[in-house]
Amino acid sequence: MVWVPGESFDLGLYEEIHDMVEASGYTILDHFLFRGTPTFYVELPDDSKKAFLVLMKRLRRYNFYPMLRKRGERYELRILREAPTSGKRSSRLLLFGLFAATIATIFIAGYLMCVDLINRHGFPIDPVYGGITYTLAMMAVLVTHEMGHLVASYIHSVKATPPFFIPGPPPFGTFGAIIRQKSPAPNKDALFDIGLSGPLFGFVASVIATLIGIQNSIIKPVINPSQLRGVTRAPFIYSVITFAVRRPPAGTIIIIPHPIAFAGWIGMVITMLNLVPAGMLDGGHIARCFMGPKQQLVISLIAAAAIALQGYYLMALLALLMALTHKHPGPLDDVSRLSLWRKISAVIPIAIFVLCLPL
Repeated sequence: MVWVPGESFDLGLYEEIHDMVEASGYTILDHFLFRGTPTFYVELPDDSKKAFLVLMKRLRRYNFYPMLRKRGERYELRILREAPTSGKRSSRLLLFGLFAATIATIFIAGYLMCVDLINRHGFPIDPVYGGITYTLAMMAVLVTHEMGHLVASYIHSVKATPPFFIPGPPPFGTFGAIIRQKSPAPNKDALFDIGLSGPLFGFVASVIATLIGIQNSIIKPVINPSQLRGVTRAPFIYSVITFAVRRPPAGTIIIIPHPIAFAGWIGMVITMLNLVPAGMLDGGHIARCFMGPKQQLVISLIAAAAIALQGYYLMALLALLMALTHKHPGPLDDVSRLSLWRKISAVIPIAIFVLCLPL
């Protein structure tokens, strides 16, 4: 064993970690302390994925976690110390403050939307009632999306914060929500599940909101081309639901969405944008399970260009910045492969992305 000059580590704890690595099934070829970090070059057991999870469990009571990477032809296992958590009270105040602010901004956006619907289209709705229904539907979509992430994180023992909702201006009233992972995903299976669960749950909630809201929406045939000025293209699945539920007459139509249907529309757009394979977006988590950092960077740049062509310039800029400045760290175990059924399940986020693209 080699120590780097100037670094210290409790010898008894180091030996105990050494024994835990061996007991988990790894064959230690070399080991040393580098800048205060126990580092082992190991030979992998037959079931490396299981051995890594066993080692994680053993290290947890010492507030350590392992990280496995391939370095050339060798496998490097580093034992890292968990960062201490602090500022719980301030985080809780920020959490509730943002939640209340987001409800307020969504209600204002819904209220103003209804006023516009009344003035421009004679939509039969009370602005206060419309603001409330839009708030409930939009929050249901956002909460369901974030609950998907929290459920997957809980299943895989990944520590995560509650969702921080982000207020925004009309016409949407929100920029969505974020969850901060306080511990990395243990392996690619966990990373895939966490990345997919949010968009999948959010997509289902958006479809339900659309099914409810589209029944009370107004559908108008296009008589004059001037009617199409300022009209936004609907997501593909939104149009499918409209035609399946309302069965409008043949020809070009304009949908004047009920606030609940509009929440479903926005939820679909949010889901599509979240599946862009850039940085730490949900799509970035999924993409990182199938490729390394360099390949993910290339596909992120292509995706950013693609959504810019769709007219989502702000999101394209965000995706570009995330691709260039937020390199995805990957899971702790970046060596074991994604399970077969998850490889097959990769068709799900692709299908959701395509269904949520605007026509």
